[in-house]
Amino acid sequence: MDPLLLSFLMSQGMAYLRVNHGGQIYEALPEVRQFAEAPEDFNTTSTLDNHFPELIGLETIFEDLICGELSHFQLQGIARPTFEPEPSLYFDLTILADHSHDRAPFILFFSDVTEDMKMKQRLTQSANEVALLYDQLSASQMYINRVIVSMADGLLVTDKEGIIETCNPAVKTLLGYHPQELLHQPITVLLEGDNFSLDAIHPKIEQGEELVSDLEVTGRTKLGQRRTLSFSCAVLQGKRVDEPRFIHVFRDVTERQRSQTRMQVQYSAVRTFTTEADMDQAIAKILQIVCSALDWQLGQLWLASENENDILRCTHTWKRSQSLKTFANFLSSTRPNWGADSDTSVAHLRLKEKPVWIDDLPQWLSDHKADDTGSGTNKSPYSTYSLLSQAAAAGAKSVFGFPLYNSLNHMGMALFFDIVERPSEPDYWPLAAMLGSHLGQFIQRKRAEAALRISQAETERLLLNILPESVADQLRNTNQTKSSELETVFDARRVTIAEDFPEVTVMFADIVGFTALADKLSPLELVRSLNQIFSRFDRLTEFYGLEKIKTIGDSYMVVGGLPEHRDDHAEAIASMALDMQNALRQLNQEQQESFQIRTGIHTGPVVAGVIGLKKFAYDLWGDTVNVASRMESHGQPGKIQVSETTYNRLKSNYIFKARGEIEVKGKGGMSTYFLQSKYSSEA
Repeated sequence: MDPLLLSFLMSQGMAYLRVNHGGQIYEALPEVRQFAEAPEDFNTTSTLDNHFPELIGLETIFEDLICGELSHFQLQGIARPTFEPEPSLYFDLTILADHSHDRAPFILFFSDVTEDMKMKQRLTQSANEVALLYDQLSASQMYINRVIVSMADGLLVTDKEGIIETCNPAVKTLLGYHPQELLHQPITVLLEGDNFSLDAIHPKIEQGEELVSDLEVTGRTKLGQRRTLSFSCAVLQGKRVDEPRFIHVFRDVTERQRSQTRMQVQYSAVRTFTTEADMDQAIAKILQIVCSALDWQLGQLWLASENENDILRCTHTWKRSQSLKTFANFLSSTRPNWGADSDTSVAHLRLKEKPVWIDDLPQWLSDHKADDTGSGTNKSPYSTYSLLSQAAAAGAKSVFGFPLYNSLNHMGMALFFDIVERPSEPDYWPLAAMLGSHLGQFIQRKRAEAALRISQAETERLLLNILPESVADQLRNTNQTKSSELETVFDARRVTIAEDFPEVTVMFADIVGFTALADKLSPLELVRSLNQIFSRFDRLTEFYGLEKIKTIGDSYMVVGGLPEHRDDHAEAIASMALDMQNALRQLNQEQQESFQIRTGIHTGPVVAGVIGLKKFAYDLWGDTVNVASRMESHGQPGKIQVSETTYNRLKSNYIFKARGEIEVKGKGGMSTYFLQSKYSSEA
C-alpha cells in the first residue's frame, strides 16, 4: 500500500488486511490482530472466517464487490464481547474491491470506534437521566405522565423498598401486565436473577457510588414466560431525603440474546464437528453446548444401531449436577442397554411408535404426558409417550426434541428436559434442524470411517495370511510409490518382487494313498479331513517360525530360512517334520484313521517372491525346490527322507538311518537318509 496512505490510516486509528478469492489472508497490518475474535490466535496464514466470524455467509457480498455491483460494504459497531457487562472493543469494518491487485483483490479496513460508541451510550444514558430528573424537579406531573405513556420501553417507579408506584402502558406490551395490576406490588414479581438485587442496587445508586445501566436481568411475563430485559435504574430524590424514588427502565432484548445464542451454538457445534475426531466426545460436547446455551437440565441422544434400524437406544446423556438427583430413576431406566428387549423398560424405543418429530420438524412437547391412543391400557412400552411419561414422573415439565437424519434416513433423535414449565420457542427450531442434520451426517461419517478401519484391518489380516509380512510391506510400499502418477498405476501391479536366498531348507509332505481315499469319501468329508490335518501342520509352522508356501491337493510345502534369515533353518524343519508324524499319529488315534505322510527335505539356494497380476502368492523357484520334491516323491510312507546336503547339516544333533544311493528322476544317483529322531538332551 502507498506509504502516505498507510500513514494516514494509522493516524486515524485504522488498520487493513488483504484477502484472496478463497478468503486466505494475504497481507495484514499488525494492528489488525486486536480486532480478531481471538487476538492471541490470529495469524496471517489462516483464512478470514477463522478470525472474523461476522463475515461467515457474506460470500455473495464479496462476489458483488468483485463484479462491481457494490462499490463497498460496511459493518458498523461490531462488538468484541468479554465477560464484562460491556464489550471492550467496538469497530467498523469496510470491504472494498481492489481490481488492480490480482492475488488479493479484497481489502478490509478496520476502524476502532470504541470511544465513539461508549460516548454515544453515555450521552444517551445521560440524556435519559437528565430528562427524567428535569421532569421530577419541575414537578410537571402531566409531562411525566406523557413521557411514561409514550415510551416503548417499560418504566417503573418504585420506592426504596421496591414497591411499584407508577408504571407505563409499555409494561403490558412487554410483559402482559395491565399497569393497574402492578401498583403496590414488589418489583420482584417481574424481575429475577442472581444479578438483580434491590438491596444491592438501590443503596449504591442513592449514594451516587454506581450507575446501573444496561444490566441484563431475567423477567417473567404474566403467563410465566421468561424474557431477557436490559435494565437501567436511576434515583429521583423526593422532597424528603429519606423518601427517594427509583426509576427502572427496561427493554426486551430476548430476541437479540437468542440470536446471539443461536450464533454461539452454531459456531460451537460446527467447531466441534470439524475439530473433534472421537464421535462419542463430539456428541457429549454437542449435548453440553445445547443444554448450557439454551438452559436445559438434561440432554439425551437416542440412536438407531446399524443392525436395528427400527430400534432407538439412549447412547449419550449430559446432565447438570443439580438435576442428577431429580432424574436419577429416569436415567437408570434409559441407560445404554443393547441387550434383550424388556416390556417394563424404556431402554429402547421403536421408530414406528410415535417419534418426536413430524415431517422432519423439531417438536416442543408441552403436553408430553398425552397418549394418542386415548387409553392407558394400550400404551406401548416402546413408544416415545411411554418415555415422556416416565420423564414427567421424574419431574420433567418441559421437553424439546428434534430428529437426527442423514442423506438416506432418520438415525435417531435428541431430547432435552427441564424441571420448569417452558412455553414453545419456535425461533430455536431452525437451529435444531441444523444440528439434527449436521449431527446425523457427522455420525454417519464417523460410522463409515470406523467401518473402513475395520475393513482395512480385515484386508491387512487377509494379506498377511497370503504373504509374509516383510513381502507384504514391500509390495505395499512399492504400490504407494509407483501409483503417485495416474499413468503408472497399472505398472505398479506388474512389479515383480523376488529375492535370492543362498541357503534355505525346503520340505514337502504328501498324504499317502490320498487318491484311493478320495474314491471312498464324499467331497465334503474329504475336504474336512484335509483341513484337520493341514490345520495341525499350520500350527506347527507357526510354532517353529517357518513359512508355509502352499498346499497343492494333498501336498504340503513349507520352508525355513526366509523371508527372514535364520541359521537354524534346517533344524527347525527337521523338528517340525518329526512333530508332523506325531501329530498325524495322534489324529489317527482320535478318529480311528490310518493316515500316513511321505516327507522329503533338501537344503540349498532358492529364489522367492511374488509374480503375476492377480491372486498374489508367495512362491519358491530353483533346483532346491525340485530336489526337495523328489525327496518326497521317491520316499517311503511314514518316513522322512532327506538329501545328503541336509544330512550333513543335521547329523550332529539328529539320528538318521542311511538308505543308500537311489535313482532320482532328472538327478541320477543320490545318497539319501531317513530322519528318525533328535538326540536326547540328557545323552
